[in-house]
Amino acid sequence: MFSAYTQVLRDRDLPEEDIRVLNKIIPDFLFDLRNAGEAFEDMKQMGLSGVTPLSEVKTKAPNSDYHNHRDAPPVAARHAEIARDYLKRAARVVELNGHPPGSDGKMIAALKRYNGGRVLVFLMDAFAEMLEDVSRICGIIAHDLARTHVSYYNGDVKRTKCMYRQRIQKAWGHTAHRPRLGPSPPQPRPGPHHLRPGAPRRQQRGDADGQGQSGRPLLL
Repeated sequence: MFSAYTQVLRDRDLPEEDIRVLNKIIPDFLFDLRNAGEAFEDMKQMGLSGVTPLSEVKTKAPNSDYHNHRDAPPVAARHAEIARDYLKRAARVVELNGHPPGSDGKMIAALKRYNGGRVLVFLMDAFAEMLEDVSRICGIIAHDLARTHVSYYNGDVKRTKCMYRQRIQKAWGHTAHRPRLGPSPPQPRPGPHHLRPGAPRRQQRGDADGQGQSGRPLLL
């Protein structure tokens, strides 16, 4: 998206920190909301309607931030940091392209074309906590689903929107609560003392003695 301002810099011998700046200025999503969130019936126009914001998907690891925070929860601090760092990276790209520090170069202007440079942060923390940006995205999706729904079926508009919002929040909440992927813990192998529930008593007695129904030892 910003390759016109970053690609020429990749041919230079830049330090590692500037290479990371170029790699982290690539957004995860571009929401085209120009025809979304419009007012209909008793529903007002949504705040994100008519804009094309960029969005970043991030997670917050369970670290010492959860023990040391005082003023704001860790997820809020992480949210503000991500949005702020995006503008810092854009300013750094401007400097690398030869503009004086603090000036608004073409990179800053290109970023501000998308929701004024305000990047939406789709952030889920270690305990599935989510903030305002996630709620705003959920709200405008539910808004348009409700608008389509009432165009085919009779029903209360606000209740229909609430129904879709609850469905989205439930799906996202279940996803956020899923444990981190990793190797499964080893499962104990069944021994002769394990009786399988639901098996016939005769078979259970044979299993308990280390033998099957045929009287031969079980190979575990």
